Amino acid sequence: MSNALTHPLVRAYLSSVEAEAAVLSDDRRRDLLADLREHIESVLPPGSDDAAVQEELDRLGTPREIAAAAIAD
Repeated sequence: MSNALTHPLVRAYLSSVEAEAAVLSDDRRRDLLADLREHIESVLPPGSDDAAVQEELDRLGTPREIAAAAIAD
């Protein structure tokens, strides 16, 4: 079984968050992505199917929403 972070939906989501958060400092953007990775790993067991992955990503909010919240902080 693969790690949840290697799932294509997760990789695409994190890549989108990174792009949306491009205005943040490198350190802040790295911290944001590290926090998201940690959360995703904690809630998605390895080998989760597409539906479970998408459901969790939907709970987190869109990449734009995640980045906007980080930028507002």
